[in-house]
Amino acid sequence: MQTLENAAFNFNSEASLEDFVWQNLQELLSLSPLNRQHYIKGQVCDILATALNKQLVVIELIFPSSMN
Repeated sequence: MQTLENAAFNFNSEASLEDFVWQNLQELLSLSPLNRQHYIKGQVCDILATALNKQLVVIELIFPSSMN
């Protein structure tokens, strides 16, 4: 069985990357998911989560084709 530690991934869009991170947030970063595409003060963050210490975490994903 392939695990996240030895896996190779190829995402075709930022949305597919976001789906993967959201679905694996606990295993990847030890975070608890709160919301996706959350609107804050005129900005949209990709993922909003909380850490084990209840600290709020904002994740903004950058996909190579959107780095221009």
